[in-house]
Amino acid sequence: MNIEKIILSNFKCFGKEPTNIRLESDLTCFVGNNGSGKTTLILALRRLFGVTREERTVIRDDFHLEPNESYQDIDGRELYIEVVFSFPELDGDMQAARETCPAFSSIIFADDRGKLKARMRLEALWDQTEYEDEVQSKLYPPHAMQMCLGLTLWVWEIVLL
Repeated sequence: MNIEKIILSNFKCFGKEPTNIRLESDLTCFVGNNGSGKTTLILALRRLFGVTREERTVIRDDFHLEPNESYQDIDGRELYIEVVFSFPELDGDMQAARETCPAFSSIIFADDRGKLKARMRLEALWDQTEYEDEVQSKLYPPHAMQMCLGLTLWVWEIVLL
């Protein structure tokens, strides 16, 4: 199983226009200039797969702000983080996929080339209320946390000065 693609919209430094980040199956690190989004990408993965509630909770500061915006200007802003998994080791065998990955069995699908995939998406809405700021979030599929409890992410970041 690999993370094939990460799509971010309105998350931290990634703006409203969705940003698609394709990962190679043998990717071992993110390399880029300061401010290019490496840490934000890792934080996005933590929002989906974090072990603690704090790691999985979307907060107001996670929402993208344009340079001239303030949080008072963005009431009702939505963000999403989406991950597409691929299963190259199962080579298009849907039955084997369902048996091998029971946690993903209800969401595995074959793309137009017969490659097996699964998709997970976190959506959040920031709502400024009279008394406090509130972030509402939903994770699709709803049982995604149970299927990721055993997943460990090892991510190394190299910062170029």
